[in-house]
Amino acid sequence: AQSPAGGVSSSAADMARFLRMELANGRIGGHLLIDERALLQTRLPNLMSSRLASPISRAGFYGLGINVGYDAAGRLRLSHSGAFSLGASTTIVMLPSERLGIVVLTNAAPIGLPETIAAEFMDLAEFGSVRYDWYGAYSEGFKHLDDNRSRLAGKRPPASPVPARANDAYAGTYANAYYGRATVRSANGRLGLMLGPLHMTFALAHWSGDTFSYFPRGENALGISAVTFALGARDTRARTMTIENLNAEKLGTFVRGGP
Repeated sequence: AQSPAGGVSSSAADMARFLRMELANGRIGGHLLIDERALLQTRLPNLMSSRLASPISRAGFYGLGINVGYDAAGRLRLSHSGAFSLGASTTIVMLPSERLGIVVLTNAAPIGLPETIAAEFMDLAEFGSVRYDWYGAYSEGFKHLDDNRSRLAGKRPPASPVPARANDAYAGTYANAYYGRATVRSANGRLGLMLGPLHMTFALAHWSGDTFSYFPRGENALGISAVTFALGARDTRARTMTIENLNAEKLGTFVRGGP
């Protein structure tokens, strides 16, 4: 599930109204929608998101739902980008002191184009010319966004794999405090993995030993991923199951039974 991070569908017209409200400190059409003091709290740096790269660089911060930074003239700059690998790339940039902002929405793959347009717009508005190769910088940053970091990516299944155990050793219900429940079922001699609130089902293909592979689906699916079961020396059934693409933050291990 993508909500709330990706659960809102909007339009250029909607985003323009949002931008106007932000730049008017919570007002639009003469009506107060958000108290100015509350809105200002969202613009305070809460954590450092990018450290100083050189003695003359500027650190970047994250506020409440938006990037907080300062431009070359010392002005507060608010920004955020969003992207789905299947084809959505967006950005918003605001310069509150000038009541100036831009929103760029695309239905294209994330390659840095919206960010380039916004950066060039801000350069032209503040300094009268584009001062930097923004596309070169952003395209380099986005170049590896779609890399599949699975340990199985780009590999062929072993020619002589370690045999798997009987399907009953893996089948069962597993629990995870972050992702919820996952179910492994055996049917017609094959294993299937059921995940998420919509109970999406994925075929598990044996790789080697207690490791299987599957192909996630969705906006940010990048290809093959590993599913690894762990059994003790005397166990007849798996104790845990780790789903590789859910484990980037070490939260992807599911425990049999669980709460």
